[in-house]
Amino acid sequence: KVADGIIINKTKLLNKRLVKSSLTLLQNYEELLPLKRLDTLKIALVSIGEDGSAFQKMLSNYAPVKHFIISEKASSTEQAVLLNKLSKYNLVIAGVHKSNANAWKSYKIARRTDILLQSIALQSKVVVSVFANPYSVNSFLFTNNFDALLFGYQNSEVAQEELAKAIFGGIGIGGKIPVTTKHFEINYGLKTDAIRMNYVTAEEIGFGSDLLYKIDSIAENAITKKSTPGCQILIAKEGNIFYNKSYGFHTYNKKSKVTNSDIYDLASITKIGATVPVLMQMVDNGYLDLDEKLGAYLALDTSDKKDLIIREILSHQAKLYPWIPFYKQTLEKDSVSGIMSLRDTLYSNKMSESFPFKVAEGIYLHAQFPDSIIKQIKDSELLEKKEYRYSDLGYYLFKKLIETKYKKSINQIADEQFYKKLGMENLGYLPLDRIDSNRIVPTEFDYEFRSQLLKGYVHDMGAAMQGGIGGHAGLFSNANDLAKLMQMYLQKGEYGGERYLSEGVVKEFTRCQFCIDENRRGAGFDKPVLKGEEGGPTCQCVSPLSFGHSGFTGTLAWADPETKLIYIFLSNRIHPDASNKKLLDMDVRTEIMQVIYDSLDER
Repeated sequence: KVADGIIINKTKLLNKRLVKSSLTLLQNYEELLPLKRLDTLKIALVSIGEDGSAFQKMLSNYAPVKHFIISEKASSTEQAVLLNKLSKYNLVIAGVHKSNANAWKSYKIARRTDILLQSIALQSKVVVSVFANPYSVNSFLFTNNFDALLFGYQNSEVAQEELAKAIFGGIGIGGKIPVTTKHFEINYGLKTDAIRMNYVTAEEIGFGSDLLYKIDSIAENAITKKSTPGCQILIAKEGNIFYNKSYGFHTYNKKSKVTNSDIYDLASITKIGATVPVLMQMVDNGYLDLDEKLGAYLALDTSDKKDLIIREILSHQAKLYPWIPFYKQTLEKDSVSGIMSLRDTLYSNKMSESFPFKVAEGIYLHAQFPDSIIKQIKDSELLEKKEYRYSDLGYYLFKKLIETKYKKSINQIADEQFYKKLGMENLGYLPLDRIDSNRIVPTEFDYEFRSQLLKGYVHDMGAAMQGGIGGHAGLFSNANDLAKLMQMYLQKGEYGGERYLSEGVVKEFTRCQFCIDENRRGAGFDKPVLKGEEGGPTCQCVSPLSFGHSGFTGTLAWADPETKLIYIFLSNRIHPDASNKKLLDMDVRTEIMQVIYDSLDER
């Protein structure tokens, strides 16, 4: 450290440690930081002055943040326009970015900037983040209007990233101001704790560059061999995301590169991403008993499904048939051409009260058909033997059970109870209602049913016939948001300073339920294959405590309590059609997992 705010950067890693240790929190009214109840916050970021893009990017990893930029020299009119826009937000994070060009550049904050910040503080909670010499605080007429005031000392990329993490509790703050100012005495500073995932380099937590090169090689080879047009890979260790990288393109025409903010169809990961966490919460609240019959919670009339045990359905050991192709019943063959098409009595090209369920672009299903799906499941035959047989049918019934209890759609329940609180912008149902379509990775050209490329519409036919909201499929996400959910499971139901599920319920659902019957499954969660068996979603390297789920579209989310490791792989391997099984044949997901676990022994 040469002087205040000037650090000799021998290496990025050294600079990161110095910046992290110097971050200072000077005000924190009502302990606003680190931010906790994200579901109650509508957050805006205002970047003032120099480049603040690294600050914006890192903040967006933690929660939805709307970004605004304004010059230090902005007129009163420009400030008034901005203030009007900011009035819609109950929390404003202001980044004051001064130049890093040299030590003689002015660090003083313009009077116009001070007036703007004071005005923002009158209408919203405001977190002021200053990336400048600490003497710059003297430019403020007063600071007590600010709900929080932080110093990053320099406007480097590292300083911006570290301060953004600290705001959300990715790292703790413990620095002290090194000078006496008009408002604060020397060595003053407040402390905060880490409560969320951190973003680090592999080297920071002891992983070598060999691991990164090996993953690059496997992923790029998979794309070259056309097992998938592109993918996202995320790895976290002990709450530290050290690998979050995107490869390839949305499709084989190579027009849109995959970025970390792009979202994929998660397919069956929906089970542990929506239905299972809600069921776990119901168990915690005393609304559900895993060992009770389904008929105790759902009116099933004389159907033999009423006697199915909840635990056995979740573990795919309830004698349910694997799948019923409901969509085929809605097709008819043209008497002349012999081509199958949608029955016009069941479908319309316009939404209405009679046709409310959007199956895909320009296709709406009749209001009564989802009830017909439930009836068919009730009336379906059971398999003769009670043994492990993977089935989606139970999740149609679980969706019905959940929505009957809460009198809301499962997407609303999961969003309110989990996604918003976890700070998720990308994970959820119906992405076209929430996400820029340019960020949605397409799946299959569906010639058999919907006659179009599916982009933002769930690939699974049964979920599509429920308006895109299924208990077994329908979720979309990027790897970053999905990691938050998996970390919550890994932390036994707690994340961001808030408890979502009890430790006991997480342990119960993620354990192997019927190992004695040679069934590896947990309650809703998939598990590693049992000793002496082959196959499964993982390499042989994971611990028996680990859990997760895979998806038909080429996805996998896995967490291991023993190694405190999270591994996520997202792809659209079914593009351009589901006959492409190269990703499965090449064992791409498990090969990467093996490389990750091999590297643990080398740390």
